[in-house]
Amino acid sequence: MPASPKLTDPQRVAIREEVEAVLDRELKWVNLSLKILFGIIVALGIYTYWDLNRKVGRIVTERVDALLKSADSETSVKRTLDQLVNRSVITAYLIAAKRPDTPLVNKAVTLPRRHAREVNLSFDEWTRLRDWIRDEKLGQRDFADALVVLGAQEEVRTRKDAEEILAEMLDPPLRSRHRWMADDSRKRMAILQDFARPGLGAAALEVAAAAKDPRELRIAAMTYIQAVHYKEAFPRLWTMAAKMDDDDLDRQALYTCASLDPLNGEVAEVVDRIVSLPTVNVTDRVVERSIKLATAIWYAPVSDQTPDQLRPKIEEARFDVAKRLLARAFTGERSFVAVLASGVLVVYVNSKYGPYEAFGAQAEEFSQLRPYWSLLEDAAAAGDVNRLGWLAPRSALQEGLHALQVALTDTARFTVARSRTFTASQVPRIVLARSRASERRRDGTLSVIWKDESGDHEDTLTALEGAGFSFSLPREVAPRSN
Repeated sequence: MPASPKLTDPQRVAIREEVEAVLDRELKWVNLSLKILFGIIVALGIYTYWDLNRKVGRIVTERVDALLKSADSETSVKRTLDQLVNRSVITAYLIAAKRPDTPLVNKAVTLPRRHAREVNLSFDEWTRLRDWIRDEKLGQRDFADALVVLGAQEEVRTRKDAEEILAEMLDPPLRSRHRWMADDSRKRMAILQDFARPGLGAAALEVAAAAKDPRELRIAAMTYIQAVHYKEAFPRLWTMAAKMDDDDLDRQALYTCASLDPLNGEVAEVVDRIVSLPTVNVTDRVVERSIKLATAIWYAPVSDQTPDQLRPKIEEARFDVAKRLLARAFTGERSFVAVLASGVLVVYVNSKYGPYEAFGAQAEEFSQLRPYWSLLEDAAAAGDVNRLGWLAPRSALQEGLHALQVALTDTARFTVARSRTFTASQVPRIVLARSRASERRRDGTLSVIWKDESGDHEDTLTALEGAGFSFSLPREVAPRSN
C-alpha cells in the first residue's frame, strides 16, 4: 500500500489563502462544498489526503445540507467560513503558546496567573480576532480562547486591545455598542481571567466596586488588579478592606491592597492586630488571613522605578512582616504544607472540620517563599524536632515523600536512633523523609537518609543541634538547572 502523501507547507498556505479569499467576495452556493472543505482542512489540522477522505466527507455533506436550508444562505456561508478561519487561527496559536515546557495551571495555585507565552499573529489575523470578540453571538469557548491568543501578543498590541476594546466590554457605558456585555457575566469573567495584561485596571476597579455585579465577578476583578499591580485601586479598595469583616469580598480587598502596597501603614496596623492576638482567640479565619496576607505581601512585585540600593531593604522589611504572619499561622499546628501530585505545594488551614487550602504555588515559586524556609531553619537551630516535623512538607497522596534536602554547615549536627550523632564535616548533606506510616498518621516523625564512605543509610531523626541548616525542595519536586 503506498505511503499516505502529506500536504506540503506551500499547499497548506495555498489552502489558507483560498479560504481568506472566500471571505472577500460573495460566493454562490454552487461552489460551497469546496470552500467549506478548505476551511475544515485548516481548522482540523489535517495533514494527509487519506485523513481528508476519511474524516471530512460526512462533515462536509452535513454542513452543506444545513447551509442550503438556511433562510439567508450567502450570509450563513460567509459567517461559517469566517468562524472556521478564526478557529484555525486560535488553534494554531494556542498550540504554540502551550509548549511542553509550559506548566499547566493547577486550580490550587493562588498566585495571579501570568500571561501566556508570547506569540505573533499577522496583522490580518490580529484584526480578525479583535473584530470577532465583539460579535454578541460568539460562543463562550471561542471568546475565551480568542482572549488567550490576544493576550499573548506583544505589549503594544495588548495595550491597544485593552484600551480600545476590552475595557469598554468589561464595564460598558449606557450608550456603548457593547452594552449587551453588561448582562454577560461569563464573558466579563473571561476578560479578567484570560487576558492577564495591563490596561484594564480602571474598568476592573469599577467592577470590583459595583454592588450590582455578581460577587464572583467582583472578586475576579480584584484578582486582576493584583495581577497587573494597578496601584491606583488602593484607596477605593481599602474602604472595603478596612472593615476586617469575614465577608469574602472584604477579605479579597484586603489581600489585594496588601499586594499593591505591602509596607503601607494601614496594612501594617492590620498585621499587628493579627500577630498580637492571644492564641486562644486565633480562629481558622485568622489563620487563613495570616497565610494569605503573608503570601500577598511577600510575592508583591517591586516597582521597576525602585532604586537598586533600596531593593534589599524593601525585601527585608517584607520578609519580616511575612514571617511574623506565617509564624502566627503555624502556631499550635494550625496549618501545614503538602505536595500535590502536580508539583504544586499548598498551605492548608488545619481546621477542626477538615483541612482546606489557603495558598498554593508551583514548586519553583514556593521555593522562593523565604519566610517559610526561615521558619524551618529556626526550628532546626532550636533543636525542635517536633516543630520541624510539622513544618516539613508532607505528601497529599500519603505515599511517603523525600520532604526536604538539607545542607549542613558550621556547627550543625544531627542525631538518629541509638544515639549516633554526625557533624557537618562527616555528613554535609542529608535528606529528611517521611515513611508511609508517618504520612497516614500525620505526625511529625522524620527519617534521615544520608551517604558516607561506608554506603547509604537511613534512620529515625531524634535530635538536631547547632546552626547552619539550609533547607530546599528535592529535585523531583522542584527541578533546578545545574
